[in-house]
Amino acid sequence: MKKGKFLALAIMVAIMLMGAGYAYWSEKVVMNNTVKTGELDVEFVEKEKKGLWDWTYYPKVEINDDLHDLGLSEQTRRNGAPVAVSASISENKKTVNVTVANMYPGAGFTVKNKLENTGTIHAKVTDIKFSWNDDKFAQNLLLKKIKIGNETITLQTPIPLYVLNRNDSPVANLQVQLLKGEKIDIEYYFEINRNATEDEINENRGMSNPYTFSIEAIVRQLNDRYDGTIKYNK
Repeated sequence: MKKGKFLALAIMVAIMLMGAGYAYWSEKVVMNNTVKTGELDVEFVEKEKKGLWDWTYYPKVEINDDLHDLGLSEQTRRNGAPVAVSASISENKKTVNVTVANMYPGAGFTVKNKLENTGTIHAKVTDIKFSWNDDKFAQNLLLKKIKIGNETITLQTPIPLYVLNRNDSPVANLQVQLLKGEKIDIEYYFEINRNATEDEINENRGMSNPYTFSIEAIVRQLNDRYDGTIKYNK
């Protein structure tokens, strides 16, 4: 009888140990992780505070032409050649839109804007892209020089707007750093082809039917190597 009780007790203890072992091996450890990706985002700046009450507004436009070189006053120049250029930033702040009217061969202007890295990761400007509403105008609007950040590209032979979107253009394959929170200035110096005919550039095309073109900066993350991989500094 004692042996039977002892055997029953031994079996019970063995079953309990098996249960404890089973419970041990079936435990789960759960680790909750939150992963947030960085954001690549740049915007054209509309205004920038320079003092307590002073603001600088962008884009800026300056008229540069032969009449200025002759030493004529601003009012005289405008009476004789009412060039009209205006620029604005799109609602999403990704594009600068330029309106041009009353142009003539040799007339020039400069568009100045500022680009800001509003994202959470470092970036770089790699291309400047253009679009326009008139092909003849794009063939006769020449880019003479561009300043982007600390880099200045002066073109020995001014290049038509419609050529600038090619992969081999001077504003393609740039490597201009734009670190997180940083702002850089971009300036474009344009001139109407001095050999343009009246058929190519309509001097009487006023603000009711102006020429227009747009500027867009293309950016990538700073360590993008263009081959689908990312370069890390070890």
